[in-house]
Amino acid sequence: MDGRVLGIDIGNTTVCAVLVGPGESGLRIEAHAHAAMGKDVSPWQVLPGVLDALGHRADWSGAACVATFPDRQVSYRRIHMPFADPRKIEKVIAYELEPLLPFAPADLFIDFVVLFPAVSQENEAGVEVLAAAVHKEKVKEWIDGFAGAGLQPEMIVPRGWAAAAVLSADIEEALLVETTGGYVTTAVVGGGDAQWIRFFSAGPPPDQEAGRSALRDGLRQTLLAYEYETGVAAGLKNVFVTGADSRAGEAVKTVADCLGIDARPFNMADGSSLVTGGRPDHTWEPGLLDMALCPALLKKSRKPCINFRKGEFSLAARWLQYRYLFGGTAALAALVLVLGLMGFFYDLYSLNRSIATVDARRQAIFRECFPESAAAPSAEMMRYEIDRLRESSGLPAGLDRTVYQVDILNDISRLVPQETDVVITRLDAGLNDVSVTGNTDAFQSVDTMKNRLEESDLFGTVVISSATMDKADKRVHFKLQVELKS
Repeated sequence: MDGRVLGIDIGNTTVCAVLVGPGESGLRIEAHAHAAMGKDVSPWQVLPGVLDALGHRADWSGAACVATFPDRQVSYRRIHMPFADPRKIEKVIAYELEPLLPFAPADLFIDFVVLFPAVSQENEAGVEVLAAAVHKEKVKEWIDGFAGAGLQPEMIVPRGWAAAAVLSADIEEALLVETTGGYVTTAVVGGGDAQWIRFFSAGPPPDQEAGRSALRDGLRQTLLAYEYETGVAAGLKNVFVTGADSRAGEAVKTVADCLGIDARPFNMADGSSLVTGGRPDHTWEPGLLDMALCPALLKKSRKPCINFRKGEFSLAARWLQYRYLFGGTAALAALVLVLGLMGFFYDLYSLNRSIATVDARRQAIFRECFPESAAAPSAEMMRYEIDRLRESSGLPAGLDRTVYQVDILNDISRLVPQETDVVITRLDAGLNDVSVTGNTDAFQSVDTMKNRLEESDLFGTVVISSATMDKADKRVHFKLQVELKS
């Protein structure tokens, strides 16, 4: 990973992608792209085109991917827990939510965040927890859809909650309203957290009376439900409205009229302390692209998250479904290792046997050659006894001949031409040289023999010590002094 984050938002009517990267004092928006979904068109049909358009503006390969999950498929519940340890909460939260949800907990994937500060109606000790539950089949469908487009998101977060969580980093108290395609997500922000999330259907667009009425009713129900659950009225110091609707401006007016306070458009590119440089260009549309920007900012903020890419749906868990393949490979590797070790130990055993056999033969030879010796038959003692024999025979004790007379005779017979009439009458081998005495038919044969012997790998310089013609047998009697190579 190179520090960049790719945020993907699958909205109700659009698919958006935003690429952010490190800037001078925060994050910088590098590129963005979006496309509308037509009627009866799957987002997975649109996503490849959005990624292709983004790729023409910036290379997003290698960036960490964070994606949103539609709020209409998420059930949010706020509950009080008597302990604050997330590990303990994780063990019991499914049982706590069971009477509050119309679905069996076994069919749901549940994640949560601990809210700070804790606010409860009875002011009990413990913490407040905001939990989000979603059908496991939906999460699997989402993961498979992203995989089909070549993406493996590290995080999959509810889109409304993600926007509220990022907003809570800069705004102390606020109400966030997101409306798109007749669906509305509301979020109450306070105390540095998204304290309450509610999703409802608003029916007709907000520029129609029926739509405005449904939006007003939904907002009132949200605020009443929040106050009922927490015992505290929602802080409405700031109201933000966002959405991909072309009539989102009507929603801003409707929200302001309903609450009796000013409402303004949500613009995270210019309003977040995490973003440096603001919106990248005039093509940036906050209502469309902020919902893709927020999960990317959430990833970089390292804030505790509601994340559906955990547990059985984590990236590591996805590989576990192929564990039977890993098991077969591991078994084969173990078999190869065992066979290799068996071969190694067999070779070691054979080598030890060979060493023992050689050692036994050496000891037997030592006993046969030096029966009078009482010393242990070691290699050092054998050298000592051999040197002692050499001294008694008049040979130097350190003589270790590496060239034998048979080798010398072999080289002489091999190098001297067959047509040359040469008779070797004496061969005296010393430590560093050899004296060759003989007779031949002519002086030229002596020179030929000298030159040919100098070609040997065993001999060095060859010197003709003497060469005389005998009048009796009319042959040249010679003596050669041949140096042995070390």
